[in-house]
Amino acid sequence: MLNLGPELFLTSINSLLTESEEAFSWPYSIVKRKIGSVVFCLINVFTFTLKSTLNRNIYLFFNYLSNTNCLFITMKQALLTLFMLASFYVQAQREADNWVFGNHAGLVFNGQMSEPTHNSRLHQLEGSAIISDRNSGQMLFYTNGISIWNCKHEIMPNGLGLSGSATSTQSALIVPAPGEVNRYYVFTVKAANDGTNPGLHYSLVDLNLNQGFGDVVAGVKNKLIESKTTEKLTAIPHSNGIDYWVLAHAWESNEFLIMLLTAKGVSQIQRSAIGTVHKASQRINNSEAMGYLRASPDGTLVASAVYGLNRPFELYDFDAQTGLLSNYRSLGNFSHQYGVSFSPDNTKLYLSGLYTHNGSYQFDLSTPNNAMTELTLTDTLRGKPVSLSLGGALQLGIDGKLYAALGSPIRSRSGNTKITVVNKPNESGEDCKVGFMSMEFRGKAPLLGLPNFIQSIFNERKKPLDAPTKELINVYPNPVVTNTLTIEPSQVDQPIEGFSVYDPSGREIFHSNQWLTSKVTLDTSTWKSGMIYQVVFHHNNQPITKKILKQ
Repeated sequence: MLNLGPELFLTSINSLLTESEEAFSWPYSIVKRKIGSVVFCLINVFTFTLKSTLNRNIYLFFNYLSNTNCLFITMKQALLTLFMLASFYVQAQREADNWVFGNHAGLVFNGQMSEPTHNSRLHQLEGSAIISDRNSGQMLFYTNGISIWNCKHEIMPNGLGLSGSATSTQSALIVPAPGEVNRYYVFTVKAANDGTNPGLHYSLVDLNLNQGFGDVVAGVKNKLIESKTTEKLTAIPHSNGIDYWVLAHAWESNEFLIMLLTAKGVSQIQRSAIGTVHKASQRINNSEAMGYLRASPDGTLVASAVYGLNRPFELYDFDAQTGLLSNYRSLGNFSHQYGVSFSPDNTKLYLSGLYTHNGSYQFDLSTPNNAMTELTLTDTLRGKPVSLSLGGALQLGIDGKLYAALGSPIRSRSGNTKITVVNKPNESGEDCKVGFMSMEFRGKAPLLGLPNFIQSIFNERKKPLDAPTKELINVYPNPVVTNTLTIEPSQVDQPIEGFSVYDPSGREIFHSNQWLTSKVTLDTSTWKSGMIYQVVFHHNNQPITKKILKQ
């Protein structure tokens, strides 16, 4: 067995391979594929099968073009490609491996590929939410803000009657319960025109219930936070690497509603009066309640689309330590603003207009004037660029691409099989490479919405400066003589990308997948005296293990 580190290991190699440095060969067959006017020859020679601790087989295909009847390749060449794949694969955060949206449509991500799925029970015009296991990528549960389905696509026993809406922009958001492995908060917001049980609520899902398939905890369902809200809902990791800030927006007000989610639950609302008033108008009654609220993947910026006529596109700074919004600025006035997304590297911001005549735009936040580019596609019939409306929701994928629902419910009901993709969202202007991706949804279809995720999942990790790993993190006291363990990063420019705590039996008893940029403390009162616990940190996609003795 070939060991590829903590995430991947090789379980089988085609029997024709040897460990010799000499080239070897065998016959193969050619399969022709036509893309446009170009004919490609795909030669599938052999396959590596990888078994990962993420509980998934990964298949690596070697494809070569040759004018002979045999392929020649050395083992070194094969293994070099194998390691390149492994180094990419272990970097993925897998909470967003699975998507559900629209009319029973969905996507599943496998490395650099996304494939359509067709077994979702969800039928939703706008917002949805879904969460997958952070290690295996296995789908855990999903919701439209009204019902919650488990991994078997069955409604949880107590999973009916949540306070979201089919026509709410960001109807639901799933946030991990801080410090717990199998509990998740589900936040919901009503559509502005839905008068029953309006506002922002939360429920608690425990995956330990219902024989491990999960259920909504009795007594923690539809807990009211605020009764008058817009359809905006997002969350940002706290700088302590454990807790979360949950953000919404009040209706007929310029107040953002900011809640801190900790191990103790949801805090009282912290109100921040900043930006424009989101209100009804005579021409379009509740339209300004619509439009996405979205944080940058690194949690330093927040953008708000206000659906309406000639409204400012709002951008703010965010402090993940205090939860404060500041530095409001308008990026220009636009009508029918809807989808919002930042690029994985946090330097670009995208806005979609809901209807075709409103256009879609990229803003380069790395330039002094936030340079704006209207996105276009080439009209193959006329041979020239045409204005593009991405339409509907925008959402980053774990493959680094930006996906857009095509927006029109009329077109979708007639069998829409395309999703717009910004292939290189980190690049400026036309270099971002906008195109269509055809999907076989088998009669299912995208509508206006895509899943609502915590955007830190998609943050593009910057390579840290070279430094000894022993200097990156301080854990003290060791041995632990009190009931408190302090964890403190020693280099702020090299953040820790999450950590877990394991008891002496190897059972995970605590987990945080948020970046650790400041000092935090852990309660060790339940740790057994005389036993050794392990704290495993993640830095530059490598584990750093600290052994802690509890006295």
